[in-house]
Amino acid sequence: MDTKISTRSTHTIESMIGREFGELTVVSFAYIKNGVRHYLCKCDCGGDRICAGAELRRHKVVRCMACYKAKKQLKKESYTNRSKYSFGHRLYADWNVVRRQCIDPMHHGYQYYGALGVKLCDRWRSFENFCQDMGEEKPFNTYLTRIDTTKEFCKENCKWARLEETERYMRRNEKARKQYHERKEKKKLDDFFE
Repeated sequence: MDTKISTRSTHTIESMIGREFGELTVVSFAYIKNGVRHYLCKCDCGGDRICAGAELRRHKVVRCMACYKAKKQLKKESYTNRSKYSFGHRLYADWNVVRRQCIDPMHHGYQYYGALGVKLCDRWRSFENFCQDMGEEKPFNTYLTRIDTTKEFCKENCKWARLEETERYMRRNEKARKQYHERKEKKKLDDFFE
């Protein structure tokens, strides 16, 4: 192992000692391996770790191995303790789209649902209740559809349907869309002439 240190690298070594990187503080120069300088670092917890200078400067290493393992374990426990009804659930995307179409005026589908008076039942405001009512998994290649397009999204009025079936419901809904736009235009004209 080559232990010769040039003047230029000594300056870099001296400038590294005492610097803090995350929870690590550089204590001393350790060695050079394959042209890479390694430093002995002290962690806030009291543990030691030898790290490459480049990894420290890029903040790839910010704590000792004991702290790293403890944090990783804590993250793993918090992930496994999450509710099974959460963002990563298979039905979440379907529920979120339906919910936003009914209540969020900024959603692109709001004009076809919320603006026409289609509501999401109070029970389905909770994703957990939606899963309990519609099942843990949806059948393959199906979409959430309302049986009666004049009523709200709720357990009694919704089912999982294939695309062909949903298109049939959409055609029925097209009539309601036209009526909505006609009312909207009429209201604009009434407001204009007042």
